[in-house]
Amino acid sequence: MRQSAPRRSSILTTPHGKSSPAPTEPLHSAFLAILVAVPVVFNAVWLWPELLAGAPTRSDSAFHLLMINGASDALARGQNPLDFWIPQLELGFPQFLYYQHFPHLVVVAVHRLLFGAVALETIYHVSRYLLLLAFPLTVYWSMRRLGFRQAAAAFGAAASSLISADARYGFEYNSYVWRGFGLYAQLWGMHLTFVALACLHFALRNGRGYAAAVASLAALALSHLVLAYMMSITGVMVLVALSDRRMLWSQLTRFVAVGLSAVVVASYMIVPFVFSSRKFLSGQPEIGGPGTNSPAELLVWLISGNLFDRGRVPVLSVLVAVGVVVAATRYQRQENRVHRLALVGLLVWLFLYVGHPTIGFLARLFPAHDGYVTSRFISTVDVFAILMIGVAGEWLWEALVRLRSRAGAQARHHCRVRAGPLLQVLTLLGILTPAFVERARYYAGNRALMAQTREALAANAEIRALFEAVAQQSGGRVYAGLRSNWGAQMRISPSLTVADYGRFIGLAQVGGAHQSLSLNAGLLEDFREGDQTLFDLLDVRWVVTPASATVPDFYLPFHRTRTYALHRVRTSGIAQYVGIHERRTVSTQRELYEGNRAWFGNVAMNVRQFIRWDYMRTPGSFEHTEPCADGGTMSGEVLSAGRVHLEAQCGSASTMLLKMTYHPNWKVTVDGRPAETFMVSPSFIGFDLPPGRHVVNAAYVSTPLKLPLALAGVAVLVLWVLFRKRLPAVLSTAYG
Repeated sequence: MRQSAPRRSSILTTPHGKSSPAPTEPLHSAFLAILVAVPVVFNAVWLWPELLAGAPTRSDSAFHLLMINGASDALARGQNPLDFWIPQLELGFPQFLYYQHFPHLVVVAVHRLLFGAVALETIYHVSRYLLLLAFPLTVYWSMRRLGFRQAAAAFGAAASSLISADARYGFEYNSYVWRGFGLYAQLWGMHLTFVALACLHFALRNGRGYAAAVASLAALALSHLVLAYMMSITGVMVLVALSDRRMLWSQLTRFVAVGLSAVVVASYMIVPFVFSSRKFLSGQPEIGGPGTNSPAELLVWLISGNLFDRGRVPVLSVLVAVGVVVAATRYQRQENRVHRLALVGLLVWLFLYVGHPTIGFLARLFPAHDGYVTSRFISTVDVFAILMIGVAGEWLWEALVRLRSRAGAQARHHCRVRAGPLLQVLTLLGILTPAFVERARYYAGNRALMAQTREALAANAEIRALFEAVAQQSGGRVYAGLRSNWGAQMRISPSLTVADYGRFIGLAQVGGAHQSLSLNAGLLEDFREGDQTLFDLLDVRWVVTPASATVPDFYLPFHRTRTYALHRVRTSGIAQYVGIHERRTVSTQRELYEGNRAWFGNVAMNVRQFIRWDYMRTPGSFEHTEPCADGGTMSGEVLSAGRVHLEAQCGSASTMLLKMTYHPNWKVTVDGRPAETFMVSPSFIGFDLPPGRHVVNAAYVSTPLKLPLALAGVAVLVLWVLFRKRLPAVLSTAYG
């Protein structure tokens, strides 16, 4: 008689060594997949409005779109899309020289691959939407790659997009949606943080997957430098957590090889950043960036549940606490090594985030310990909090399995198999219900504000016509008020000011700064609308005011609607002859900023007496120069992003000022011959001109190291891919 094949057991052994009923593995996986699918579907429905264009925002989305359009235009002009000048940013700034830009270049690449058939803005919004949807999937894959069991990975993924916090710039979705902060680079970094952590852990533990680890770490650095900085600290934790005396040197070799390779791949951005950001990337506390809250405030947020559950029942906070207890009580178990890593990671980053202001000299051991960087430690706290929630979810799943085993001992077997896992999934989703409800309420408000703004802009033909009139003119900057005066009240909708809209469509404005990264950014908040000298100094040729506003006499009427008025201001243009009455040497940004701010505050008196700055350089001899006696003449001005052309004439030798932020990458030629440039107050570009008529050309030139370093990075990555089967063996036997 033929013997039938043995049936698969429906009994699983729990980590406690007890046998308990469980569904067959495929069914078990299918039901756990529901946990991952629910937040994906939830986000797909509630975040659908994020796909719709036509709702300009005052968030960083305007800033990121400006960079995307700038990179696309640079590529079209034949310039280097890895390093170009953006004139709209705080009197001009080479943003890609100091700012992560991989996400922006991906949008530009997709635009090119589609032959321009889909607008850049549309691709940008689609990418945001897909990244917001896919985050639970990224968390699930990463946790499985880290070695978490399926239940832990599924529950961590289910909770990952449900964090609610109060403007803390972490991984909560408030950081990314329309009504939030528009942190597009961090949205990529959020995904890549999990992927890089998983790939690095896998490579160190198994001696395989090096290419993926290198690529993900490099992509993280090119997408978000601050998150990459935190990942470097986390990577050391991973190395320590996996350390084994028998494999110590081998693992250390892997760690160094992967880390150095990732640095080389991203070196085209990292190297120029390291060597020049200290000089030309603003780091003044007065010039932006959220500060770090006091330890007492942060502890209150943590204890009250506001760190993860603002405005709702602290369900995620409780789950994090449960995960901590479970990981701590199972600390010695070999199979829970990854739980130990999650526990230690959470405790370390909570300490660094909450206790950083109070740990004194220890804090100074961390690079970039000043400024807003430490406030971003909340992002890595969120990473390990999600892992802890996964640990809690696994414990709950096991508890439900045991409970079902006892309660269903008399039930029919097939009912236990089919209904049991579904009830477990529904129970876990039920625990997360308060978070889903609060998120739905928040997204509903987001959708309403978007619709309100879109409708208000569609009905406001006046402001569109007014800015079209500005766009048809060549040259000059726009002033539409400050956040501290009538500019804050001149609104298109409750969520959008006229200045916000001008910034969104890419006008060069004087007023609120985009990111406060330029050396001149802090001075813009001191702009005085009644000071004609400032308008000339900053080449502000256009002013938008309420139609009923009383304006100074030098505001010349240009265009008027029922609600708004557009005024013209005469300036000397993008360049002018100036006199240098003093040469000062400063060795820090603070000294430069304070000196320029004092000069800027009394510019009417100082406009004929400029300062030449020897900024972090050896001082030179000083020769006093006077401005052109008759003011000089300028003609033939042609402006484009990163280029200036004009003809200048003066009867005496003088200094010419280009009214844009100083950077040594600007190269000036006078009648075809190179001219030495130097910094002139307020951090503008200056150069000497002999008497007579001259043709002046100035252009921003990409950092020469960029291209060779980029090619070297590509070569390293290609080598890891091509020799992915040989290199692991080499590294494994390096200390054999």
